[in-house]
Amino acid sequence: MTTEGWVYFCTSCGTYKPEKEFYHSKNTPFGLTYKCRIHYKKDDTPVDPSMDYLKLNPLTDKDFEETQNVLENLGYTFGPSELPVWKQFQIKHNLK
Repeated sequence: MTTEGWVYFCTSCGTYKPEKEFYHSKNTPFGLTYKCRIHYKKDDTPVDPSMDYLKLNPLTDKDFEETQNVLENLGYTFGPSELPVWKQFQIKHNLK
């Protein structure tokens, strides 16, 4: 404890700072974030361009049709009066 009050450790810069330098958080033991305000908002994770394939892309019509064909080949049926595929799966595998 200092004249400014309690001090807490910032895991990013490795220094002790007063409580006012941290954001409040309900998910941590002392009710403060582990990083100070300066480092909390920074995204210092390096971006690897070779990982672009992991980004979610919207499903195209062709992909949707191919997925439906695979599911139909596995014995699932589609239509407004049919059960959803997840329910058909549960029945087929005796899960519920």
